[in-house]
Amino acid sequence: MRYIAALILVVAGLTSVPAVAASQEVGRFERTLSVSAPVVLSIVSGSGSVDVRPGSDGAVRIVGIIRAADPWRTSEQDLRRAVRAVEAAPPIVQEGSRIDVGRLEDEDVARRVSISYEVIVPRATRVTTRTGSGSQKVGALAGPVSVTTGSGAVEVGVIDEAVEATTGSGSVKVAGGRGRVAITTGSGTVHAGAVDGDLHIRTGSGGIHVERVSGGVADLRSGSGSLAVRSLDGGLSANTASGSINVSGIPRRDWTVSSSSGQLTLRIPSGTPFRIQANSNSGRIESDHEMQVRTVGRRELVAEVGAGGPLITARTSSSRIVIGRE
Repeated sequence: MRYIAALILVVAGLTSVPAVAASQEVGRFERTLSVSAPVVLSIVSGSGSVDVRPGSDGAVRIVGIIRAADPWRTSEQDLRRAVRAVEAAPPIVQEGSRIDVGRLEDEDVARRVSISYEVIVPRATRVTTRTGSGSQKVGALAGPVSVTTGSGAVEVGVIDEAVEATTGSGSVKVAGGRGRVAITTGSGTVHAGAVDGDLHIRTGSGGIHVERVSGGVADLRSGSGSLAVRSLDGGLSANTASGSINVSGIPRRDWTVSSSSGQLTLRIPSGTPFRIQANSNSGRIESDHEMQVRTVGRRELVAEVGAGGPLITARTSSSRIVIGRE
């Protein structure tokens, strides 16, 4: 019986060798395309990372790293054939300055490979990427930029135009954008740099950190996580189910800040006119601004600062509210 068991293990190990070898099957292609700016680049991939970086004008360089996928259901020969097929005919279509990358017409080949892309483009490039899974990275470009992945981290540099970044799960970092920046993740932290315009952020669970928003409205939502906004010059709508909220800046438009469980800290420069309506179910309300008080109590405050101005509404179910000076 021991001999038979050992024989079975040996046979099982031998039959698994091709699958392991196939899973290591790797291919590569590289193409350099002549273009005139502006460039419109679209990349799609079932799985694989994407890295788009700025380079010199007049050319787009595309490098694809091909890996065999699904080794346990496909023979080594079929996997190798799929990799070689992509090497021989890379999924790149160019029409003038419009370049489409990643669309594999053969479904069998598409099912058996994953492709990661490294692309160098002129700075004046509009980028759209979409993958089922894999990290996405786009450098500092003119834009606009739209990045979507089912799961994986997303990182975007400073973009001259609008930015849209979406991942099912993973952290998102956008260094900057102009016009409209929209960020969504099912779970993961979000970092946004300098945004000139409207900023929209949604995360199912994770903190939100914003460096600067000017000239627009910051609309921030987290299922659970702390929110921190610095140098806000505009409007604000911020909500977290569980976590603190810290905001510093000038309310050019109304602010609405709420947390089911967490301290609210708002820091506004001295001499800035605004109105305040604050309520805490179980926590003190504190302020060091000179105010014309309408209603005051341990857990409620209605007042004006200076000649009044945009309305700040602050509510928390369980913690303090601090209205300080920046």
